[in-house]
Amino acid sequence: MVKRVLKAEYIISDNNQDIHCTLYRKSCKNLRIAVDANHQVKITAPLRASDSYISEVVKGKTGWIIKTILKLQNRQILPLPCEYISGEKSSYLGKEYTLNILIGKRAHVSLLNDELFVQVKTSDADSVKRVVDKWYRGQAEKVFREYLDKGLAIMSDHDLLTPMLKIRNMKNRWGSCTRSGIITLNLRLIYLPEVCIEYIIMHELCHLRYLNHSRYFYAFLYSCMPDWKERKKILEGYRLMH
Repeated sequence: MVKRVLKAEYIISDNNQDIHCTLYRKSCKNLRIAVDANHQVKITAPLRASDSYISEVVKGKTGWIIKTILKLQNRQILPLPCEYISGEKSSYLGKEYTLNILIGKRAHVSLLNDELFVQVKTSDADSVKRVVDKWYRGQAEKVFREYLDKGLAIMSDHDLLTPMLKIRNMKNRWGSCTRSGIITLNLRLIYLPEVCIEYIIMHELCHLRYLNHSRYFYAFLYSCMPDWKERKKILEGYRLMH
């Protein structure tokens, strides 16, 4: 059975400015409003919701929508390569580097001062991307494991089982933890400062004890990382851009 979804443009007018949104009507119970990383506002409403009801809810959320858009606009952008050519910018552990593509007999990546040297046999974009992606994954496995072990050492008095670590690209989450003790981290964390990486890993490790976001979870997180709020604020100040 195909689920029915109606899509339409929706405009919020506030203080002589128009915010263009996308309204989705679908089979759901509650109205939801979300602002994505590209500042696009998406409103999801039940099929039978009246126009007046939608207008009333959106009006009550207009302040939050504007605040969220401004917050996203003020984030520091970490560059990522698109064409994989010399001169492009890329990020590693929160620092910006310039790609320097070299031709050599073997694939190799190294950091020197403010440059990311990428040695490849052929300099086509696909070849360079494969080498760069492999290097980033290798660094992520090394850095993430280091902070995972550090976090487990801090929690050594709580008899937590050592989790299985998985690393993959995720669109909307920096990390996750399952009941079976599997922690999955977003590969893209490797572009961010280490204080952010350490915070996300500690956050997920705390879920090994409390698989929720209750006050007990946050009390446990604070006992393991007293400055977690400051780290979270730093994390929220960044966004990645291709």
